[in-house]
Amino acid sequence: MTARVPSLVWAVCVFTASCARPGGDSVVCTFDYGGETTHARFDASADPYLGRLVPIADEFAFRGVYVKSPADVARVALSAYYVGDRGPVLLEKTRYYPPFPRPSAASRYGFTGLRALYAPEGHELQYWCQWQ
Repeated sequence: MTARVPSLVWAVCVFTASCARPGGDSVVCTFDYGGETTHARFDASADPYLGRLVPIADEFAFRGVYVKSPADVARVALSAYYVGDRGPVLLEKTRYYPPFPRPSAASRYGFTGLRALYAPEGHELQYWCQWQ
């Protein structure tokens, strides 16, 4: 039975959209903090260490890396930081590997879903990311 599992997974991937590649060459993340909405775009790269740090107000920062190829290092890596007096502190690090997730057409919050992070003072940052 275990020998058939890869074939079954392949068949499900081929006949459904669940294993489809992302639709674009970038990942766009939307941030909601303090009633203000901002966006950051992370273009596909071959370098897994190339991600830039995006400041969000004075309390948070976000790093996104989208490596589309080569296949052995393909991933989307998302990191969120609280920026305090002593420098940035990692709050969350998430990685997605192929087959990359595809949200349903009705999904409002992209492939990550709605994420919520909190500064020590209780301030909330909400974000989600989607393919573009």
